[in-house]
Amino acid sequence: MVVSGGANGIDRAAHEGAIEGGGRTVVVLPTGLDAPYPATNHDLFARVIESGCLFTEVEDGASAQRGRFLTRNRLIAALGRATVVVQAPVRSGALSTASAARALGRPVFATPASPWDPRGSGTLRLLRAGARICTAPDDVLSESAPQRGAEAASSSLENEESKDFRELSQSEHTILQSLAGRARHADELCQRTGIPAFEVQQSILQLLVRGLIEEKPGGRYQRCRASRKPY
Repeated sequence: MVVSGGANGIDRAAHEGAIEGGGRTVVVLPTGLDAPYPATNHDLFARVIESGCLFTEVEDGASAQRGRFLTRNRLIAALGRATVVVQAPVRSGALSTASAARALGRPVFATPASPWDPRGSGTLRLLRAGARICTAPDDVLSESAPQRGAEAASSSLENEESKDFRELSQSEHTILQSLAGRARHADELCQRTGIPAFEVQQSILQLLVRGLIEEKPGGRYQRCRASRKPY
């Protein structure tokens, strides 16, 4: 079964592949069922209903507000046995899905991108941070059994939690401390810490994939109460 957000591009291709292959697929919407988003994919949604379903946690009439995409992404992670990030820039909702999957102890996979392609910069950083490589369906199918992910997370959780803190850079330490009180935007972190914007963004991504901070609506970040599970 393929679970995704029904967006144009990779999402649509994933849903269509599941349908054409005789499988099932689920679209998780950021809007109500009365006006599924995006409107340009209504033909796809009609096909999805025949071999799966449209799923949402918001009421009819709810519009596609920015915060609803982030909360929608956690549902995508929860409904799947594994999360695969095919293409994601540094600022991408797909990274919040990967973070949510990691918190649930689910395997996270990423497809390598060209080093000079900004559309895949976030994907490459996921790989550097420990996400599993995905170059073919078998990569996911052979590693995404729930019991395997649970056993791996349980056996290495204590070592990974201490390792996460030992391997933080000075910038990451500083930003983590700044996020201990309340959620802050990246621009606010630049002002509070004096760290350059590009370095703040790099540190935020590293802290996200380590499960030390979480993304909040409005592009803000907050420190987690406890370290999340490893990939």
